Amino acid sequence: PRVKDYRLVVRGPDSADPTPIHLARGRRARPAAAALTDEELRAVFDSIDTSGDGEICVAELQVAIRTVDPKADDKTVERMLSFADADGDDTVSFAEFKEIIRASLTPKSR
Repeated sequence: PRVKDYRLVVRGPDSADPTPIHLARGRRARPAAAALTDEELRAVFDSIDTSGDGEICVAELQVAIRTVDPKADDKTVERMLSFADADGDDTVSFAEFKEIIRASLTPKSR
C-alpha cells in the first residue's frame, strides 16, 4: 500500500463524531471537505505520537497504520516514515507532518 491509501479515524477538537482522515492527503475523507486546520492536524499528530514527545517514531507509526491495516508490513511503515522525515533523524516532527500533509494538498502544475 502507498502512503495515500491510509486513513486514520480521529476525533477533531470540536468534532462529536470521528471522521476518517487521509494521512497523505491531509483532508477529511468526505467529498467536498476543506483542508484540515492546524488544530485538526495537531489532533491527528497527537493521536499518533502516543509518547507525547513531539515526534512520531517508527513504532508509533506502526501502531497507527496497523490500526487501519493489520497486514501492513514493517518495510511499508519504514518507507512512510522515511518519506516524511525531512531532517533524517528517523522521526517525524509536527512541522514535518504538516509539511507532508500540506504538500499533498498543493495542486501540481501541469
